[in-house]
Formats: sequence, structure tokens, C-alpha cells
Amino acid sequence: MRLFTETELETAKIEGAVYDEYSEGWNFMVRHNDIAYTFSTYELGHPDDTSGEEIAFIVQKIMLTMENKSIPKVEIKRKFEVNLGSIANVNLVDLNKTEVRPPEKNRFLIHNKIGDESFFSETPVLNKENIHVILDKLKMTWEFGRYNQNDEWVSDYQVVRVDGKRIALTKGDDGPRWEYLEELPQSNILEFNGMITKEMLIGVGVISKLNIHLILNPNTMTWDYGPDNQDYGWLSEERQIYIQGIKVSLSNKRTELGYTWEYL
Repeated sequence: MRLFTETELETAKIEGAVYDEYSEGWNFMVRHNDIAYTFSTYELGHPDDTSGEEIAFIVQKIMLTMENKSIPKVEIKRKFEVNLGSIANVNLVDLNKTEVRPPEKNRFLIHNKIGDESFFSETPVLNKENIHVILDKLKMTWEFGRYNQNDEWVSDYQVVRVDGKRIALTKGDDGPRWEYLEELPQSNILEFNGMITKEMLIGVGVISKLNIHLILNPNTMTWDYGPDNQDYGWLSEERQIYIQGIKVSLSNKRTELGYTWEYL
């Protein structure tokens, strides 16, 4: 998931805000690159007691935890005129011909898209530009394709996923090589996707009126919001809740891999 940065938020604008006196919560609409983002928060007080500077601080804080869905798509494929060389403007009858061999598509594993979590599955995203790598299954070699935009992310031994397979890319004396790696054991991911109920809360707390989607990784002891999450303000403070019948404490402290959590 590609989160907003402070630089990207320089062009974001707060378009509207609604305060609910019943729940004491705020609903905001923020626009960035013609896309509207909505979220709720309970971190602000009554509008009569809240300054514009405080509103701007909280809005930026929450937006930095949200996925940037308004990043312009990188279009790197193009149309271009081909130099036909010696066969240009020659009668077809006078040209030598040979039967076309179809490309050996099954021979190669190919990744050709912007770098994200699906490629950098075991490290932070090291490069967000287009990555085009071609792996030869027969020679067990790899190379960058014509659409690759950055090669600084690759090290002498880099674990990635290509076509869903766990792969090690290496660079040694015999050139760029690759190998299949064993799959990691399946982690027992904890996930909640729905409306929070009073029964889920441990202790006293405010219940969000929007859908909450949380994904907890026991291997890294980190959690993050899922794609269906609608309320990024509800967990601006630490919460203790039940997820799948298990007591957990969710922290708002963020690391490179996500927010931290612990069992209770």
C-alpha cells in the first residue's frame, strides 16, 4: 500500500467537515488530484473549542496513514516508428522470407509494473518506479527489460516475488542469476472487517460508526488497515479489543513494517 507523504499533501485541500454532537466525532472530506478522501476522527473537540490550526494538524496526521490512490499512473509503453533498413521500399517478391517463430513465453518469468508490496514481499518497498525484470527458466539468468526505470534497489542477493513465486535475484562473478526459494510457512494472520461492537471493546471506549478493516501479522507483530477501512481516526489512540476472540492491544506507533500490536 502506497501511503501519502508530506510533500504530496502540499496540494491536498480540505473541502468539508461535519461535526456530530451525538458521537462527538468529525467527518472530513479532503481532495487531492481530483480524488476525494473521506475519514472520521474523534481527536478534535467541539468546533467552538477547536482552531483551524488544530484541524489542519489532525487532517495531515490522518492523511499520512492513508493510501494515496491519486498517484498518476506511469505510462511507459509507447508507439514508435521502426527502422526497416534494407527491406524498406522493396518489392515483396524480391525479399527473402522466413517463417516466424512465436515467442517462447513459457520460458520466462516476467515482472513489469511499478514496485510495490507484491514484488518486495519481505522488505519495505525499495523502489516505486516501474520495475521490468525478465527471468530465463532455462539459463537461470535474469536481466532488466526495456521498461525498467531504476536498478538501484537490487543488491547482490535480493528476495522478491515474480508471478507469485518466491525468488532470489543474485549478482556474482558469473553474472545475474536467480533461483526459486522455499515458501515461508503460512502465518496465522488475524483480520477483522466490519462494524465494531461494544462486546469487542476491552474497557470503555468510543465505537466507530464506520467500517473497520484491520490486518494483524503475528510474525512481525505489526498491523495495518485493510482496503475496506473507512475510519482512520478511531485508532488514533491505542485500543484494546477482541479480534477473532483473541485479546489484543493495538498501538498507533508506526514502524517500517506497520503499526505495532501485542497480545493481552
